[in-house]
Amino acid sequence: MALRLLLLMLVSTFFRTLAADYEVDGEIVQTIFKRDGGVDSVKRSTFTVFFKDCAWLIETTDHNEAGKALAWSETACTNTTEIYSVGGQANDVGSAGQRGTKGFNFASIVSNNMPVGQTDNYLVCHLWFMFASECYFQNVTTNWITPVYDMNASASVNVNLKRKAKWELINAQDGLPSNVVFYGTIDLSIDATYHATGVMNTGTVQLPSGFVFEQRVGYGFEPGPILEGTSNASYHIRKRAIATVTGVRPVCSRGDFTPTATGTTVVVDQRVPPMVTPPDSTTFSVFQIQNLTRFLSELKSHSDKVSAFLWQESSRADKMLLTNYQPSPQISRQSEDVVQVLNKIIDGPCIYENVRFQGILLRPETSSLLKEQPKGAKLAHLNRLLLEDAFPAELMPAPRPSAYVVQNGVEWLSMEKAREAYMKPPPVVPKRSSKVTIVFYASVLSLSAVFLFLLNRRNPRRV
Repeated sequence: MALRLLLLMLVSTFFRTLAADYEVDGEIVQTIFKRDGGVDSVKRSTFTVFFKDCAWLIETTDHNEAGKALAWSETACTNTTEIYSVGGQANDVGSAGQRGTKGFNFASIVSNNMPVGQTDNYLVCHLWFMFASECYFQNVTTNWITPVYDMNASASVNVNLKRKAKWELINAQDGLPSNVVFYGTIDLSIDATYHATGVMNTGTVQLPSGFVFEQRVGYGFEPGPILEGTSNASYHIRKRAIATVTGVRPVCSRGDFTPTATGTTVVVDQRVPPMVTPPDSTTFSVFQIQNLTRFLSELKSHSDKVSAFLWQESSRADKMLLTNYQPSPQISRQSEDVVQVLNKIIDGPCIYENVRFQGILLRPETSSLLKEQPKGAKLAHLNRLLLEDAFPAELMPAPRPSAYVVQNGVEWLSMEKAREAYMKPPPVVPKRSSKVTIVFYASVLSLSAVFLFLLNRRNPRRV
């Protein structure tokens, strides 16, 4: 009798998991705070989460404060091993609502079972974690899990990064999370929290009616603004995201969970490790500085030991250049000159010292190269990696030689086709200005697109 009851429970759990089928609409606002507690940036998005039998797709549309749409994205996983995403400008929408009909779209493929962003203002990670992670938590066997909110856990940095955590699920045995606490890696202080603000039913599934995410920080930050109706926080807040559900449906209207877009699409495939180091991986361009104004502010204020070192190593003329920099909505010659100051330091001696980088989490790639005590171009590459680790919110990681172009919408290539793209190293070119570099790579991508088009005409069978 007990065995029959156990089998019945297992079968019912299996079919309940497969029967999970719903859509969630809502709004999310994420605020990143400065060290003094002021607001650094705010990102607002509307979203729809599609979920069926452990496959999921999340649509987002970013808006400004006035409600004008700025950008769109679709991120999905159908096989628990690869994340597909595509996005573009919000005005690239056709008359039938089909996205990506005008300008460029940007797509990516990564080997992962969850959407960990590679930028500090990424929102999809929070939406997946609270609305589409049921199958993930069903298979967790340890209390060390991936910090989905931390870009250091992304596929481009360290996909194996884990943090100790404790959580409560909406249902005791399975279901979505209601409360999650992530702990730090050193002193096990609280690093981040997710808290469902309520629970709602849709069919047989219980979902959060909203949630609050907070990432805490330690020394050097002042408490950020406090939520209405709560007391003053005893901790410092670096990032906060607040999501509110505006609608749910107990069915999933989406049959195909692969993100789609028409028009020209640049795809970056990170499923296979790069075969060679890109020729421009040792220096920064203006386009790889995510927030130049904030970066210069930290340098001039000597906000930490690395910033103080960079300022000290700059010449008197360079310090004048940095001090007199005026932000501009357009890329200016002054911006390029400022970036060249940073590249001078990269081309110099190793910037690493234990005391200088104390408290800064180095990626495995950085630590491994540091142990080699490199010289020449490898040393310059190490200095860039160290700066990326010291300023993850301001400096973008070095580019990877994995991009290709498709002209007629997103064409998700097979692993074999992706490996072929990696096996051919990019041509070695001399250093050149940012504008010339852009023209060069645009030409390479265009020729690649022509090659793919001719290849498809000879062999129409899709991979």
